[in-house]
Amino acid sequence: MKNKILVILGAVLALTFSGCDISDLMPLQDSVSEHTVTASTPAQTNIVDGVEVVTPAQEYVYHIPITNKIVSPGWTHSIEVAQGLNQLNPTPTAPLITLALGGLSFVLGAIARIQSNKANRAGAVVDAVIDGVEKANDPKVKELIRQSATNAGVQADLHAAVKENT
Repeated sequence: MKNKILVILGAVLALTFSGCDISDLMPLQDSVSEHTVTASTPAQTNIVDGVEVVTPAQEYVYHIPITNKIVSPGWTHSIEVAQGLNQLNPTPTAPLITLALGGLSFVLGAIARIQSNKANRAGAVVDAVIDGVEKANDPKVKELIRQSATNAGVQADLHAAVKENT
């Protein structure tokens, strides 16, 4: 009986993934969306050396890319097909197979959520650093960061991130 289940599962996977490229075989894929955040600073009036200095209110608009990891549609489809075929399984192992497929769906979803949180947290840190460096506008700091990125082999990625954020 075990061999029949393996043959059916293998057939489902083969049919699902036939004609797809290697990226479709990965259980998780990126889904990128954009979140817009508006921050504003109020106008301020200060007295500096007896002179009234007015700083006007400013509004900043940030476009933050949000990377969500999702379970690949190929995997989702395969699990659904396997669950559908398992309904035709008259043996006592059917509930165990259903439970295993449900567990696989849960685990893949949990991994996707964890990976999404990690990706977005790292992206938010990079965006905050880029924003701070750009507002400080210190050429020495910018050059040091550029050199460090070049040494790490990520200069092109950093440049693209700076262009997106400025």
